[in-house]
Amino acid sequence: MNTRGRPLSVEQQLHVQQVLHSELTQGKPNQAVVYERFGGNVFLPVSRDSALRTCEEKLVQLEKCLERSK
Repeated sequence: MNTRGRPLSVEQQLHVQQVLHSELTQGKPNQAVVYERFGGNVFLPVSRDSALRTCEEKLVQLEKCLERSK
């Protein structure tokens, strides 16, 4: 959801995942834990490897979805 409560478009979701992927790969590699938002202001620790793997899976899904819509 964006700040106005509307769902993000596939292009917007893809951009968000690309930025997240960039942050995860360029961040501090010695930082083993990142924090993932679980709704509202709740952030829980997640391993960097797990977050990166999930991000890459979402990127692939969004790219496929975008290709199908063309």
